[in-house]
Amino acid sequence: MKRATWHIAMCCAALYICGCSEPVTQEQLIKDAIRLRIEQWEEEQITLCHERALSKAMKYTDSLLLAQSLTSKLDSLLPIPADPSRPEKPLFREKPDSLVIRPIYDRTE
Repeated sequence: MKRATWHIAMCCAALYICGCSEPVTQEQLIKDAIRLRIEQWEEEQITLCHERALSKAMKYTDSLLLAQSLTSKLDSLLPIPADPSRPEKPLFREKPDSLVIRPIYDRTE
């Protein structure tokens, strides 16, 4: 146990001595912050560009697939039925008049 705590203490002391040996100026902090922000902005732009390109490619591919399916009509499992034809006209038979009607006006008058 004593050995483990001694190792931890030595590591902490070494890190303290090495880490604090270089002074940091205000300009260096500003430059580091600007560099970090530029890197983040470039990553965002690359991500947005990638998403836009992927979206355009998907739309283009979808339109090609749609155009191909409309011309080949292979996208449906059931065949499209043909248009129905018109029914034949029924034959109307005139019924014979069973009632004799007398003319209202006589032409002889």
